[in-house]
Amino acid sequence: MTAAAKASARASRRHGAAEPRRARRCPAAARSGRRDALAAAAAAAAASIGGFGTGAARAATDYNVRLEDVEDQRTRAAVEAADRGDFALAEQLFLQVVETDPSASAYSNLGNVQNSLGNFADAERNLSEAVARAPDAPVPLLNRAVARQALGKLEEARADCTTAISLDAREFAAWHNRGQIEADMGLWREALDDYTKAADLAPGLAGYRLKQALAAWQVGEEDLSERLLSGLARKYANYAEARAALAAVLWARGREEAAEEQFAAAEFLDGSLSEPGYARAHLWPPEAAEALRRFRRLEV
Repeated sequence: MTAAAKASARASRRHGAAEPRRARRCPAAARSGRRDALAAAAAAAAASIGGFGTGAARAATDYNVRLEDVEDQRTRAAVEAADRGDFALAEQLFLQVVETDPSASAYSNLGNVQNSLGNFADAERNLSEAVARAPDAPVPLLNRAVARQALGKLEEARADCTTAISLDAREFAAWHNRGQIEADMGLWREALDDYTKAADLAPGLAGYRLKQALAAWQVGEEDLSERLLSGLARKYANYAEARAALAAVLWARGREEAAEEQFAAAEFLDGSLSEPGYARAHLWPPEAAEALRRFRRLEV
């Protein structure tokens, strides 16, 4: 990887903070919502700033290369624009970069920015150029999978993640992203397996463990789901979404008082819990969303 790729990719790891993030990312019945969510996730992560940094995924990159080590001024300007969230300017600059430097890194940067902008067709095309130039690099594959997922090309997106896993089985984003695609496809058992692998590889990412817990509830593994959610609520006391999910699970299992306590704590942390579309906006599986609906309506 070039110094430019390493330096710019370094910032893409910021979205892997241990503290839980509010899910903003993604079912075929609501494709426009999926597209918006994937774009929001890519932008929120500022993941476009890596030569091999990821969009909705996170890359394994070198922490030790500084932006100051990037010699090309246009690349530096583009990286800085993406880092501050000015993806439109970053796209313009990276378009100029690929004219003189048609490398895998340049095309990957450009595709990542376009993912962040929601320009998924352009992103797929440019990330395919990156993949063609660096077929052994897993991260351009992951970023192309993000674009393909948003475009509804689920089988192709899943295949990209599978290839990325074959190249680097330690890349937890590959397991997580494949799980999300499988969830879109209704393959919940497979999604649970992949979320579990991702969460085990990256135990500091609480959102991965939440996805595992919700998928476990979807496939009927109620004890596992409750245990995981209880652990999240204890470890991350301010994780409102995990508390809300735990409340729904406890209510469904007949423990109404404990459910009310968890939901009260969650609602104090996040007022949007009172909105009827909360579960859908946070991309909960159908069974978990139904459990939350029944809790709200005091149905047993």
